[in-house]
Amino acid sequence: MSPDAQKVIEGARVIVIMNSAQSKKPPVKKLLNLILALSGLGLYFHLVRSSGMGGEIHFEPKFALALALISLLPSLFDALAWRVAAIGFEKARRVPLMSLIWLRIAGEGVTNGIPGGVVIAETYKAIKLKDWFSASVSQSTPGLLLMKLCLGFSQGLFILLGLSLAFYRIRDGSVEAFGIAGAHFITLALVLFMCTLFLGCGYLMYLGRPFARIMGALSVIPHAGLRTFLKEKQNDVKELDANCTAIVRDHRKSIALMVLFLMGRWFSMAGENWAILGGLGMLPEKLGDALLVAVIIESVGSLFRLVFFLVPSGIGGQDASFFALFRLYGWGAPTAGAYIVIKRLKEVIWIGLGFLVILITRIFDIRFQLPESSSLDADEVRTHSA
Repeated sequence: MSPDAQKVIEGARVIVIMNSAQSKKPPVKKLLNLILALSGLGLYFHLVRSSGMGGEIHFEPKFALALALISLLPSLFDALAWRVAAIGFEKARRVPLMSLIWLRIAGEGVTNGIPGGVVIAETYKAIKLKDWFSASVSQSTPGLLLMKLCLGFSQGLFILLGLSLAFYRIRDGSVEAFGIAGAHFITLALVLFMCTLFLGCGYLMYLGRPFARIMGALSVIPHAGLRTFLKEKQNDVKELDANCTAIVRDHRKSIALMVLFLMGRWFSMAGENWAILGGLGMLPEKLGDALLVAVIIESVGSLFRLVFFLVPSGIGGQDASFFALFRLYGWGAPTAGAYIVIKRLKEVIWIGLGFLVILITRIFDIRFQLPESSSLDADEVRTHSA
């Protein structure tokens, strides 16, 4: 392994420390997360009950099969991007793709299924990479960190695309759909801010010392505990600065490839909307118009999911945005109710599958092996299959 790559994996331990600190939430914050989750769930049931959708949903079987097949694609694209993200850990580039797909499914189950699941899921992924492939937490963290950065940036691009496509429709129907005038400017401003934020972070990494600059700005806050924490982590942050700068500077092609794969994830999720709308008989006659509507619904829904990130799966808030979009296209509340029931049912199935993967791998101590041709040192790879 090259000295630069070694520095990348050595300095990543500060991210692990920060994740651990975030996961130890005080009881008040845990209670707040629980209240938000229950409120979102209550709003979802209220939307379904008041939609007037009736007791039965008529869904065409051919679109049910299409939905099942298309819903496999996000996991595939995520796993492909994750392999590319394995900078500084060459062995991970030869990890079987199917193993990463299973791990992604398990991680997404945690992310979408419980309050605060984002932090817990990343910790779980790092632990399982260590158990399955002898990848230390410090080795796997750079890839996980880079994955999150590229995922957020690709999501911002996708949302910006969808809102741009829907700009005039949102402008003309802002009051009817969202209850306020100028919703198109508000949502566009949010997305531009998000893209600027990610581009700014990348640029700071390229310039060098981004985390030191951020911590320097935070140190002016008159809080003794915060200042003590920043002082204790000063050396770790210096290492992390060098490592992240090296990633952005030396691996730009890999980052571009990751963003490309992750854009495939978002478009495949839009494909799920196409299948759901088709099953409900709501697709426009022209394929181009149908795909356009699917992209717009997914992008706007994704934006509201970000806004309600503290609530598992953005339930409630995101569903309300779907009702607004359906009003924007002149579709009735019963159709919107049927849509969110099917969409959430699909998510519940995937969350259940994720927890099932966690349960099975834990009960039977299932571990995955690297191919024999990929093994490095005999004492480095000691994984086995139960």
